[in-house]
Amino acid sequence: MQRTIDHEKQYIADGETRLNDYRARWRAIGTEEFTETVCPTCHQSLPAEQVAEAREAFAAYQQQRKDALLEDSKLVKQGIAAAQERLANAETALKSAQDEVQKAQIALDGYTPPVIIEPENLPDYDRRKSVIQTLAADAEKRLGRLNSDTAVEKSRLEAEHAELTRRKLESDAVLAKELTLADTRRRIAELQAEQRTAAAEVEQMDRLIAMCEEFTRYRVQAITESVNSRFRLTRWRLFTEQVNGGLADCCEPMDRNGSTFDGTNNAMKINIGMDIIDTLSAHFGRRVPLFVDNAESVTHLQPIGTQVVRLVVSEQDKELRIE
Repeated sequence: MQRTIDHEKQYIADGETRLNDYRARWRAIGTEEFTETVCPTCHQSLPAEQVAEAREAFAAYQQQRKDALLEDSKLVKQGIAAAQERLANAETALKSAQDEVQKAQIALDGYTPPVIIEPENLPDYDRRKSVIQTLAADAEKRLGRLNSDTAVEKSRLEAEHAELTRRKLESDAVLAKELTLADTRRRIAELQAEQRTAAAEVEQMDRLIAMCEEFTRYRVQAITESVNSRFRLTRWRLFTEQVNGGLADCCEPMDRNGSTFDGTNNAMKINIGMDIIDTLSAHFGRRVPLFVDNAESVTHLQPIGTQVVRLVVSEQDKELRIE
């Protein structure tokens, strides 16, 4: 603490010395006079204008140096003020510490140490010592029994904990199996329900398919009967049944006995052709003469509603003959 006080005092003293130096330099600058009115080279008097300019420059230079001294002085004064404040605080702290030391010294000077009495000199010391030793020995015995009982109880509790842990693991395993079995049963029930639903949907689809097939067959039969009703001799096969039970479109002429066009004789083919032409002519309202070639192979031509020209091959006729 004292070192701090001495340092601050030295700092303040140095600052005051610097301020005195600044004041002396300030006064010296103030006493300077302008004397350069003669040219240093030719030793002739300078013109008045140059003298005036030089005088102004000299005055400006003086003021510049004074301003610099003022700024430095301000900084030094600020440092001195701060050092004085620190010095005052340090002196106050030192005074407080000295007062505390003085109080402590006074208390120490007036302190009287208490009289120390040895335990052996106390009244009834031996009896009290014996009682205390007996109580301590009894406490040690009780503590030993307690530790022994605690160890036994700890072993018992650890065994019970191990048994409970084993039972818990077994119970967890059984519970896991039951949960798995319950999930399996629930899944089986869900699958059975889905199976019943799917079976019902399949049955419904089968009924719909059967109804569609029945409707298709009825429609095929109706179309076939409608077409065949327009012909007197020809019968048409418009659909053929496939191996999978489905129907395929076709258009195959037959005779009334069910023989195909390719399977009949030439006469039947001619009559079937004439029947087809007659029916189509009636449907479209167009009638034209019909020329029948190889008519000699037909004993009976199917009567139709148009003119029929029979072309017959005759061995004795060498030229075309019309009857």
